[in-house]
Amino acid sequence: MSTEGLSTEGLSSVEPTGFDDVDVFARFDAGAGAREKVDLYNTFRRLRERAPLVESTLTTELGVDPSIWVTPAHTGYEGLNAPTFLAVGYDAVHTVLRDQENFGQLAQVRAYRHTIGDVLTALESDAHRSERSLVSQAFSRRAIENWGDEVIAPVAAGLVAEIGAGDTAELMSQFAFPFSARVIAGVLGLPTSQSDRMLNLALACVALAEPELAEWGKTGMTRWADEVIAARRADPSNDGHDVISMLVRAEQDGESLTGEQITTFVRFLYPAGFETTYRAMSNTIVALLSTGQWDVLRADRSLLGNAVAEGLRWQTSLIGHPRVARSDVEVDGVHVPEGAVVLAFHAAANRDPSRWEDPDRFDITRPIKLNATFGFGAHLCLGKPLAEAEIKRALDVLLDAFPDLHLDPDADPADRVVNGVAFRSPAGVQVRLR
Repeated sequence: MSTEGLSTEGLSSVEPTGFDDVDVFARFDAGAGAREKVDLYNTFRRLRERAPLVESTLTTELGVDPSIWVTPAHTGYEGLNAPTFLAVGYDAVHTVLRDQENFGQLAQVRAYRHTIGDVLTALESDAHRSERSLVSQAFSRRAIENWGDEVIAPVAAGLVAEIGAGDTAELMSQFAFPFSARVIAGVLGLPTSQSDRMLNLALACVALAEPELAEWGKTGMTRWADEVIAARRADPSNDGHDVISMLVRAEQDGESLTGEQITTFVRFLYPAGFETTYRAMSNTIVALLSTGQWDVLRADRSLLGNAVAEGLRWQTSLIGHPRVARSDVEVDGVHVPEGAVVLAFHAAANRDPSRWEDPDRFDITRPIKLNATFGFGAHLCLGKPLAEAEIKRALDVLLDAFPDLHLDPDADPADRVVNGVAFRSPAGVQVRLR
């Protein structure tokens, strides 16, 4: 994908405000409880034994300090004064996420409106259907295939070349993290030289606990996006494969996206597309190497799709999403009062033994069933095919480059245990390449 002519002025013109040298990711990571060691899946199992939907809070059930979780003020629950329910059964999660008539997006609307805007995932009814039909044109099968050849494969190959000279590597910091960051930058048409800068700004946008940092991120991302959108609109020959070019061209029934809608989507896509994918990739690699199934996959590449699906099921990088009950409703025999906050846990649904035999076992030969990782219904994650394509292509490149890849026996095994509350991944994946 060519980035010739793309403006980076919106990034370079952001005035220093004390945040330019800050490791935004470290602060964001800590705020999400991503390094908290918790017994998540046994907690979900115990909750499921009580009911598919339980009135409680997750931090109470885990026995951890509530401050590691995003607070009510940050998520938009403040002022609701409503009970909280935890959806932990597959059918319950499926119902809550699909049922737009009884469950709304209020919590997400309040959470991100100030710095990101009215994001697509927070819209509902006609507004959601109209905008999604336009935005989805940038995520067609053809677009994913183009990105696979023009962005994903070259990024993976470049990183393999960077780490391949040694005998050992740490695959999170040296591969998964930069891979996801560079891919999302490439998909947006951002020059590689600016990807680190944009990542810092994007993550700052969702630093809900730090308003000044979030405003700094919003300012930088908005300036860059607005300039690129203006340039694309002024170019009648614009036929680029980058997301912004396709969003500028998107049209349906005489309707097109406004500049603010595109800018808002860009502010949302960068952190969302990076954060979940790099963690999901790390979780899958750990599972393959820890269970000996790297060798199974090496022997039969036709199982790549299965490996991606099983990795996404076995450990979700984001454990769930909130909804608010619009009216009194019953879910799997449990009464949920109007105004209640319901946390629908993808991670719990994906380990429900009523849907998967021996669900705690990672097995890439397991028949593929639809899992809850990307949600359900009208709000099914728009980036699902891109994330799956990224992980699949990355595994393929790693298998080609390092067929004998294995965990480093001298590394601390605790580092590769998947942990976290809101977001989940290992602390590191130390490997030997040969």
